This record gives sequence, structure tokens and C-alpha cells, in this order.
Amino acid sequence: MCPHGGIVNHMPVGVTEYRINGKLPMLMNDRYMIAGCPNQMPTGVGSIIPRPCTHIKWTSGSNFLFVRGGAALTNTSTGICLGSVPHAPPIITSFQMVEQEPRAITRVN
Repeated sequence: MCPHGGIVNHMPVGVTEYRINGKLPMLMNDRYMIAGCPNQMPTGVGSIIPRPCTHIKWTSGSNFLFVRGGAALTNTSTGICLGSVPHAPPIITSFQMVEQEPRAITRVN
């Protein structure tokens, strides 16, 4: 979720048969749209304008698991919530589970 409570929706960019615990992998190059961010900014005395977070740009993912060329996201991945202005890092409230991240580079097509 964004730091203001907006909900993130994962929208895969490519098609893959690969699954992590039966679900599509979350990859850095997928789209992550944010809905319901209530963020506002003051513009002067008594006025405010909406400045919601709209999407996330991930800046780090797995160093070892790549699916169709994209790094998988892990519970230690970092990113930034963006809108008309950059905001803050997303809050990771749940994550995809695998037994453990591979110890060697693994590429899945």
C-alpha cells in the first residue's frame, strides 16, 4: 500500500506460465497502480489540492530470480510511490512466499 493508505493493484505486463505458490510472480517490470490514495497538499491559506499516489516504480528486486527478463520482487524490494509528485516508499504488507530465494541466478522463460 502507499504510505497514505492507498491500495496497490498488481497488473502483469507479460504472460508467463510460471507460478509462485499457484499465483503469478510479481516482477519489477510489471505495473503497480494505486487506488484510493487520499493524499492532499496545501496550496495556500485554507486551500488544498489532491496529490494522490498513482503507481509504484520499483528500484530493486531479486538478484537471483528472473522471470521473462524481469527480476521478481521480494520482501526486501524497494520502490517509490509516484503521482504528480514523488511521495515515499510503499509499505509492504504481504508478499509472495517461496521456500527460499534461489542461491544462484535462475532465469525462467
